[in-house]
Amino acid sequence: MGIFLISLVMLKGVLPRAVAWLGLLTGSLGLLSEALRFVAPAFYWGYGVLLWAWFIAVGVSLIRLHPEAPDPTGGGAVREDSN
Repeated sequence: MGIFLISLVMLKGVLPRAVAWLGLLTGSLGLLSEALRFVAPAFYWGYGVLLWAWFIAVGVSLIRLHPEAPDPTGGGAVREDSN
């Protein structure tokens, strides 16, 4: 349920929409696989693969959001070297 809710919020955030849709699919399959745990245990295979794909996609997206190096004096602006 957590992945599904996080992905709903991601739809309006700064991360790529494809990552959010992958999370919605992953969360939906996770809920379905929990509900049908004893009837169709094979859903866990798909959920497991999508779960890893979503974690990797979110991680790569967060790394790409890395801002410029902050000012070590705490001013919040990026310093320019005088060289």
